[in-house]
Amino acid sequence: MKPLLQQEHLEAVRNLPSFRQIVEREVDNCTESSLRHAKSMIDDDDYLRAQVNNGYSHRHAWEDQFLRSLLILQAAGVQQGPFSRAYVDGMINGTQLLSVSSESADGAGLAHVVRRMDPDALCTLLRRVIDIYQEGDSLLNLGAAAGERDAELVVSLQSILEELEKLKAAADMAGMTLRSRYSGHGKVMRTTVIAQKVQLRQDSAALRDEDNRLTDLIDKLTSLLSTHYDGHQTGSDMVLFSECWLYDSKSPSREVFVPRPRIAFERSLGRPHDYLNCACCKPDSDGLQATLPATAILYQLYLETGNLINVADLWSAFHTLVSHEESDERKVLVMFYRGLAELRALGFVKNSKKKVDHMAKVKWL
Repeated sequence: MKPLLQQEHLEAVRNLPSFRQIVEREVDNCTESSLRHAKSMIDDDDYLRAQVNNGYSHRHAWEDQFLRSLLILQAAGVQQGPFSRAYVDGMINGTQLLSVSSESADGAGLAHVVRRMDPDALCTLLRRVIDIYQEGDSLLNLGAAAGERDAELVVSLQSILEELEKLKAAADMAGMTLRSRYSGHGKVMRTTVIAQKVQLRQDSAALRDEDNRLTDLIDKLTSLLSTHYDGHQTGSDMVLFSECWLYDSKSPSREVFVPRPRIAFERSLGRPHDYLNCACCKPDSDGLQATLPATAILYQLYLETGNLINVADLWSAFHTLVSHEESDERKVLVMFYRGLAELRALGFVKNSKKKVDHMAKVKWL
């Protein structure tokens, strides 16, 4: 009995964009474990089968963090518009708003909104975030978070909430209004008259110990959330094998019924080694090489010309390059005419009606 994943399937998996991105990311990490993981993904078929079988867990982990991050943004008031629109945008672009430095289109990121909250709003937000992790959301079919990192986050959030509630209760008993370093009440305008000119300067008002404690709690909260989501602020296309369960094309039939073969032709002529896997085409070299196929050489020369191509000049440049590798001029001429005929057959050039000894470039899909 043949395995469900055959060799053809594994080759197709290795050509997925998400596979290449994961391998490149592991290589960039340049640790012993990441390099071993990348090498096994490429060379070890059994290892790759195991990764494919674990694809559901990759998807589930990403979706879990993704939905909770959207709910947090909604609870904080950062998310604008309907939840469905935020969901679609997040599937494509990721949930970058959870970063301390990132901002939304209207300039209000999560950290910015949290820093402007008063103690009552902060308490409400903390309770909602804790509930998102402990209870989930029934409408989204999202249960309680089961990860160890999520459990540690909940404990830290509960600690901040308890401290904030104690600080707020003490301030209420003393008749004080808490303000942080980020609140508008923490700024004062100072007026200075110099040489009959009035200058306005914004300074920070003096903060009490209670205000400094509130500021520390806000900094701790924003840092905690951004650190927790640091590894999850990527789009769904960065999830391994996401192409198997995600399809976001706006024109699903266009690539089938309106194919664009020119892109494939241009890539094959520009990088023939990827298709021929021969020793004469060096994969690590760019530009013209005398060992390339004649059609690939002519295509490189074709890119350097204008709309009209002088055949004599094209032959001269081709002969100068290829004659270093091939001394038989008649053979070089045959290679030239054959490559030129293939370019014409592929639809890159045609005979020019303006000049007999010239060819014209063809524009097509």
